[in-house]
Amino acid sequence: MSLINDGAIADIQANAPKKAKEAVAQYYLYLVGLYIVLVFNEFIRRPVDFFALGLILLGLPLINKSNINLLKASIAQSMAAKMVFWGLFVMSILFFIATLRQFPRYDGLIAFGAQYGVHICLAVMALMIIPISVKTIGFLFNCLLFSMLALILVDIGFYIWDYRNNIAIGSDYSHRWLGDGYVFLTPFLLARILYNQEQGDIQAIKKLSVAPLFFQLLLYLLLILSVILGGGTGARSTYLILFFEIVFFIALKAYQARWSAIKMLTISFLVFVVLKVALGLLAPELFEGAVSRRLQTWDRILYAWTPAILLIQEAPMMGYGFGAEVWDAAISHLKLTHPNIINFGSPHNWFLSAGFFGGIPACIAQFSLVVGMFGILKSFWERGRKLIVNRAINQKLSYLTIAVLTAFISFYLVRGLVEFTIYKYLSILIIIFGMINVVNQSNHLHTPANLEID
Repeated sequence: MSLINDGAIADIQANAPKKAKEAVAQYYLYLVGLYIVLVFNEFIRRPVDFFALGLILLGLPLINKSNINLLKASIAQSMAAKMVFWGLFVMSILFFIATLRQFPRYDGLIAFGAQYGVHICLAVMALMIIPISVKTIGFLFNCLLFSMLALILVDIGFYIWDYRNNIAIGSDYSHRWLGDGYVFLTPFLLARILYNQEQGDIQAIKKLSVAPLFFQLLLYLLLILSVILGGGTGARSTYLILFFEIVFFIALKAYQARWSAIKMLTISFLVFVVLKVALGLLAPELFEGAVSRRLQTWDRILYAWTPAILLIQEAPMMGYGFGAEVWDAAISHLKLTHPNIINFGSPHNWFLSAGFFGGIPACIAQFSLVVGMFGILKSFWERGRKLIVNRAINQKLSYLTIAVLTAFISFYLVRGLVEFTIYKYLSILIIIFGMINVVNQSNHLHTPANLEID
């Protein structure tokens, strides 16, 4: 009897550190969720940068070998994951080396850390610590919804501040930067609306409960507010992308519900009218001015893309590194031979930015990253539909996959063609893509416990 008790005690003592580490990892996940909620608020970007750095330092003793083994195995089994991993690794090294060449000036290194380094490192650290499961993916999904709510509240507070300081509503482009968050987060909100509409309404009718319907109405309210506030940014890319994101999810709903052609055309027309009114409601002058320019991009081609291409040609292998000062210095030097050049502040193009920061090899690495991300989602979609038996879970995972893909395309591959696209939001996608790839490659994908994401 004593031997049995001694053995049980030994097992408990052996498992205690493991249990404690798992509990701490769960709390670390909550901190990562808080980071996701805060990272879209540019008013507190410096505190968020330090918060990300703090999470990296805090996470060093929490690194889980099991997570590393899962990540290594999932990468080894997938060519798409290898493209993402090596693309991200090479791109990061090139960015860092190019920025390091600015020494003894260190402002570029600070910019590298704030705009790229700490956020990408946090994504990698999070993947090595937080529980890797579909439930975790669902938690991150919910954090992105809270991010949208937080962004809307910040924007409303900004307008209240404008009003109290006698600044006419919608008279300038001071709210333009908020368009990044609306473009990135709206697909997740739309995905949740469609999923809840299919699941919540049916349950509400069966249980005679108003709670799911109330939550659905709250989601619609967030969507309406995001469109109205997005209209106050004055950015054509924000208008167009929000419109196409909403139309895409309506088309998805039409396909699933097998709407007739007449119903589809009628609803599409009504949505177009409502969106046009909503986008122009808060800042009609900014909206009309943006619409009047239509798809005109000659100014970006002439004053942003062309100088960026010329600068990349001057430093094709290494680039210039991060920092506004190095861009201004490069443009000033370029003006000696091209006096008509105007400083737009950046290349206003995601791929050209990579070329400026790290040279043509960085562009290639970034392209590899993009192709790999598409491959991971394609593989997850095909394999997940075969392995997941539970229909409700299958639908939710499918909606999440569509939301991730839509956000990535909208923010980096569409808006990123005409704007200076923020790299640090890539950290969120890396975490989700990493999770999706592990889940996709896992032999336990069909286990009910791993599929719980509510």
